[in-house]
Amino acid sequence: MPDFTRDDEHSLDLLRKKNELGKIKAEESNLLQQLEQKYDIFIREGLSNMSRMVPRRTTRQLRLRCVLISWPMLLLSLGLFFVFTLFLLQFYEGGGGWSLFLLQWHICLVGVLVVLVALVCCTQIRERLFINRAILCACVLISVVLGLLTLAVLFRGRDEEYNRWDRGLFVIFGVGEGLIVVESASLLFNSF
Repeated sequence: MPDFTRDDEHSLDLLRKKNELGKIKAEESNLLQQLEQKYDIFIREGLSNMSRMVPRRTTRQLRLRCVLISWPMLLLSLGLFFVFTLFLLQFYEGGGGWSLFLLQWHICLVGVLVVLVALVCCTQIRERLFINRAILCACVLISVVLGLLTLAVLFRGRDEEYNRWDRGLFVIFGVGEGLIVVESASLLFNSF
């Protein structure tokens, strides 16, 4: 059966109006039925073509993405990083003064982010997009600034011999901040 054209559409509309008014002839009635069938086939083919164009994703992939890129996951990442930095501060063996300085600033700023993300996670603030985006931007910016500061201290201190503890501390900071940046940036891009 040929494609449903624009002329067929106009004819179908005209015949439907005539049929509603009761002024339709027998041959026009047959033409109306043929155009209705042609229109139904056209719609079914269009829907099947559209369904083939949709990417096939399983519900498991969608659920996994929704779980990994979510406010609770960001809260979990920040919370674990916060607890881990508290643990590191408790058992800090000394070393460079910059390492202790960075450790204390990480605890303070990540603690503030944990509180803010917990407010969004557990209250109705989640519905206010401006606040969500501001908190996500703060997560990204604070983590990036702390990461750059950590790198600067690490490269500045190459001449001074940092012990293994300090180098391990810098690696842990880099990984933790990287996870926080990726999670919060993903949430930020999903909010647009």
